[in-house]
Amino acid sequence: MEQIKMIIIDDEPIILRGMVETYPWNEMGFYIVGTATSAESGLSLIKEKKPKVVLSDIRMNRMSGLTLVEKVKELDENIHFILMSAYKEFEYAQKACETGVFAYLIKPIEEEILRKTMKSMYEQCEKEEQMADEHDCIKEILTENKEEFQNAMMERYLKEEIDERSFIRRLEMVGTSIGAKNGFMSICVGLGENYHSMNAQDFEAQGFTVFNYIKQRMLSLYKGWWFKEGIDKMVFIIEIRDERELEKAHLVIKQLIDEGAKITHTVLCSSLSFLFYGIEGLVESYKQVQAFYSVEKSKKNFSDSIAKALNYIEDHLVDEDLSITSVSECVYLNPVYFGRLFKNTMGISFKQYVINKRIELAKKKIIEESSSIVTIGNEVGIPNSSYFAQVFKKITGYLPSEYKKEITNGQNE
Repeated sequence: MEQIKMIIIDDEPIILRGMVETYPWNEMGFYIVGTATSAESGLSLIKEKKPKVVLSDIRMNRMSGLTLVEKVKELDENIHFILMSAYKEFEYAQKACETGVFAYLIKPIEEEILRKTMKSMYEQCEKEEQMADEHDCIKEILTENKEEFQNAMMERYLKEEIDERSFIRRLEMVGTSIGAKNGFMSICVGLGENYHSMNAQDFEAQGFTVFNYIKQRMLSLYKGWWFKEGIDKMVFIIEIRDERELEKAHLVIKQLIDEGAKITHTVLCSSLSFLFYGIEGLVESYKQVQAFYSVEKSKKNFSDSIAKALNYIEDHLVDEDLSITSVSECVYLNPVYFGRLFKNTMGISFKQYVINKRIELAKKKIIEESSSIVTIGNEVGIPNSSYFAQVFKKITGYLPSEYKKEITNGQNE
C-alpha cells in the first residue's frame, strides 16, 4: 500500500503525542510528515511539506481549525481535512461540513471509527490520484495530436455539438486560448457539382488532392483550423489581426484557391466571411461563410436569382434609392418572397446585407480618401450623417472619425 502524507495539528502537546503514537497510521496507509501545536505553525508546515491529508483540532488559540481550513483551501483546494473536537462542539462540525472538510471526529477518538474514516479517506485519495493520472495521460495524448484534436473540437463547437464552456476547457487542455480581441475569418472551399458525375473513388481522390494542396498552403501563411464536411467541401478558420490585414488576406486566399484549381484542373466553389472577433466571432464567421457558400453554389449550379440580385446590389450600392423593391423587380420576384429567399440563402436580411456592404465600402474610403465623413456617407448611399455615424459604430465599434484615427495611428506605428 502506497503511503499518503499527513500532518497532525493540536494545541495540546500531550494529546498530540498520543495521537501520533497510539494509532497504527502506517497500517492504515498514512505516514506523518510533521506535527504542529498551533494553526499558525501548522499552516507553515503545510506549505513546506505539502501533505495530502491534515488531521486538526477545531478549538485552538488565536486561529481555529476552521480558519486554517479556509486559508489552506486558498493555497491548494486538493488538501483534505479531518477535524476533531469535543462532543459539545457539534455546531462547529456542522460549519466544518460547509467548508469542505472530509470528516469530523469526536474526542476521544475510537480506533474503529478512526479506521473507517481513514479507510474512506485513503480510497478518496486513491481515486483522485487515478483520475489525475488519467487526466495527465489524456493530456499527453492530446498534446501529441494537438492539431487533430483542436480541429475536431472546432468542428464540434461550430456545429453546436459541445457548448462554449466545454470548448474553451478542451482547448485549454492543450495550451490554446481564444481571447475577445482574436479576429477570425472563415473560408469554405468545395468541389463543383459537375464532379459528382465521376465515380466515387475518383471524386474522393480529386478532392483529397486539391484540398491537401490548399490546406498546406493556407496553414503555412495563417494560424488556424480546418475540417472537412463530407467528401466535397472543406472549412478553414484562420486568425486575422484586424481590418487592415483582412483585405490582403481575401486577395491572397482567393489567389491560393485559384492556384489549387488550376494545378489540379478542378472546378471549385469558394466563399470567404467578413472579420469577426472572440469566441462568438468563430460562430458568426462560420454561419456567414456557410450562407455565402450556399449563394456561390447557387450561382454556379442552380437558380441565378440571388446571383443577379447580388450583382444588382453591387452595381447600385451607392444609390440612395436602392431598395428591396427595386432589387426584386430586377429578378422578377415578389418583394416579400424575394426577402424571404434572400434571408434563407444569405443568412442575413436584405436590409442588413446592404448596410454591411455600404459600411465595408465606407471603411475603404475612410482609409484611402481624404473626403469628409459627410461626403463619404453620401458616396456610399447613406446621406443622413447622423444615421451613417450610428450604423457605422454599431457594425465597427467606432465612430467614422474614431475609425479613421485608429487606422491612421496603426499605420504610423
